[in-house]
Amino acid sequence: MSNTIQNQYKPDYVSPPGETLEEVLEERGMSQAELAERTGRPKKTINEIINAKAAITPETALQLERVLGIPASFWNNRERRYQEAKVRAEEKERFLVSGQQHSKAGILQFAIQIGIAPGIVVERLQHDGVLPSSHCNEQKQRFE
Repeated sequence: MSNTIQNQYKPDYVSPPGETLEEVLEERGMSQAELAERTGRPKKTINEIINAKAAITPETALQLERVLGIPASFWNNRERRYQEAKVRAEEKERFLVSGQQHSKAGILQFAIQIGIAPGIVVERLQHDGVLPSSHCNEQKQRFE
């Protein structure tokens, strides 16, 4: 059995897909009202998507594809990644509020829960000033 660590890019911030939609509309000189009319969606729904108050549903993604020519898979992936990032941020916040970030067991459990190496969690907590730079360094490993 081998323990393989896979490096993956996981940004700290993911913008809501509505920001992308708003940029596309601006580039094309299309108003929210026009998009609503052309997709058959209520103006309120388009506005809520742009303001991150409503999600892009698979049905809406198909309508956006038909009107804007941008694949539905793009919109569905943007929404999925955004929702996942929100959940990860909420988990991190609960972890920090719980006070477990100073416990080796808490750090290990959190790392497993979010699917990254414990050393990455330690590095980030140290970088953010949550952990002193001398705390939990044994959790960090170098892979050569």
